[in-house]
Amino acid sequence: MAGIAEEITDRKRAEELLKQTADRLMLATRAGVVGVWDWDTSSDVMVWDEQMFRLYGIAPGQFRHSAADWKSGLHPKDRERAVEACNAALRGESNFDTEFRVVWPDGSVHWIRALALVERSAHGKPERMVGTNWDITAEKQAQELLKQTMDRLKLAASAGGAGIWFDDRVNGGGNWDEQMHRLYGTTKDKFVPGPEAWLALVHPEDRDLEKEHMSAALRGEKELDSQFRIVRPDGTIRHIRANALVRWDAAGNPTEIVGTNRDITSEKEAAAALMESNRRLQEETERARAASVAADAANKGKSEFLANMSHEIRTPMNGVIGMTGLLLDTELTAEQRRYAEMVRTSGESLLQLINDILDFSKIEAKKLEAEPQGDCSRFLSIWWATPSSSRKRARWWSVLPWKKKENPIACCASRCTTLASEYQGTKSASSSTSSARWMPPLRGSMAAQGWASPSPSNLRN
Repeated sequence: MAGIAEEITDRKRAEELLKQTADRLMLATRAGVVGVWDWDTSSDVMVWDEQMFRLYGIAPGQFRHSAADWKSGLHPKDRERAVEACNAALRGESNFDTEFRVVWPDGSVHWIRALALVERSAHGKPERMVGTNWDITAEKQAQELLKQTMDRLKLAASAGGAGIWFDDRVNGGGNWDEQMHRLYGTTKDKFVPGPEAWLALVHPEDRDLEKEHMSAALRGEKELDSQFRIVRPDGTIRHIRANALVRWDAAGNPTEIVGTNRDITSEKEAAAALMESNRRLQEETERARAASVAADAANKGKSEFLANMSHEIRTPMNGVIGMTGLLLDTELTAEQRRYAEMVRTSGESLLQLINDILDFSKIEAKKLEAEPQGDCSRFLSIWWATPSSSRKRARWWSVLPWKKKENPIACCASRCTTLASEYQGTKSASSSTSSARWMPPLRGSMAAQGWASPSPSNLRN
């Protein structure tokens, strides 16, 4: 009797422990939105808890507690695979750990994750399966959205030569596409993607800055958009531009990072070449400016030389022309007159050439001014031809251009004054009132100044 009582006591304890465990399991499954099911394989009776009915979208009265009822709720495309996974677990070939879709009576589709354990008899025959189901629809939708995004990103990246990488911040690990391996000079069989493995390929001088960029992106302070250098396994250095987006969970923790890398070495080299070209162009511009200043100085010196030389040559040339005019007023043979005329004509031509050279030097010096030309020879010739004691001479003197400042030809005053001073001595030295002594030099000087020579018509007027 004592042995029987002890056996009953042990059974009661086991039942109580089982009940406590079941209660705890129910509490945990409700908190985690997990459904629990129990299938007696020998009698084909399947028992669901309340959460299982919610997961399959049916009421308790709609379920007849058989495996066939469970199969009928599976998606047609997943039914065969799910049943085979269950049979494989019953045969002992694998654990029951699978995913499948269920179709609710309203037609909506939901993803289920299923786990189960098989209890066997002493002979190894399956007698019971106990398992759990929970909804993973949101995860599947996120995965599908990520897949679509990755597909689009791969299409865009392949067109632009960019590589795509993925980093799982929850479970660890990552993934690189083929283009990423080409950019970094690595191979899939020898390189395992991950934050530390990637950072080891970053140039030592850029490593700390890139770590800070990545940390700022994971803190949500900014999106990852950076440029850095990498050192390939063969020692070559390339410039990379990286862009990435961080995904977050409901608590605001980073769960994954998806990004691209693009080789911008050619762009960097082109920018460096452009900067060097600009530097050289600036140097050439400075040299050209210095050469221009030197050329301006040389032109200024040349212009000053031409001006000085033309003045120096013009003074004796005036004497030559003037004396030739005096010579032509004397008694000469026809041949002598011809020779004298040739001398005067040549002198006047040479003097005109000297004046042109002087004007050219003024043009280079940007000092040439347009001057109105008045016929001062008419005033001078009449004034000189009038006796000094005559009132008529005083009247002509009063109307000379330089005496009237408002006259537009008053600029001729300097020329007229020069002529008057040059020939004042010529007039006073002559005892005759005739113009034979002073008219030829006057004619020569006027020709040198580009004025019309005195003529009988001037004197008559």
